[in-house]
Amino acid sequence: GIFSCWAEAHANSSVECEACQLLSVMLHERLVAPRSDARATGMNRKALDYKARVSDVLDGVPCKLWPQLDGPVAIAKRTGLDVKQMAKACLRLMDDLYDDFEAALLDASSNRSGSAVRDQVCLRPRKRRKAYCTSAWSRAEEPVVRGQAAREAEDNGRKGEAFLRENAGAAGVVQLDEGLQ
Repeated sequence: GIFSCWAEAHANSSVECEACQLLSVMLHERLVAPRSDARATGMNRKALDYKARVSDVLDGVPCKLWPQLDGPVAIAKRTGLDVKQMAKACLRLMDDLYDDFEAALLDASSNRSGSAVRDQVCLRPRKRRKAYCTSAWSRAEEPVVRGQAAREAEDNGRKGEAFLRENAGAAGVVQLDEGLQ
């Protein structure tokens, strides 16, 4: 009776919270990722109208494909949720929150990261409803998307090369022909 209704409502809010957070990260990543489609060929990303890019990203959300995508499957597995329910929640959220996601992605103060978009959209109470999430993922729980991981790896590679160049001149450091120090 009452407990099963509460449990179902709690499970739905959890599904919607996880889907909202994942959508925020994915939308932000798709917006900042380099474009490879025909419209962007030979053009700088910034040359495309930013609002048009936001619209393209929002209109291209692959909710129906979530059961085959690594990110949603990993989140579902970690949280014990059904990825198909998350895909349905993704569709509902895009209907309900399209304007909110658009505003967050266009707002310079919130479009810095997927977590900033998430905080603005998923943690904000609605007109007559509670926020989709009562708390957000911790840094450790937040998924690392491929583009972000590639950027971090590239940055770490540059830092490592700079360290080796600087360290090569330090007293007592011997550098072999292979580059080992």
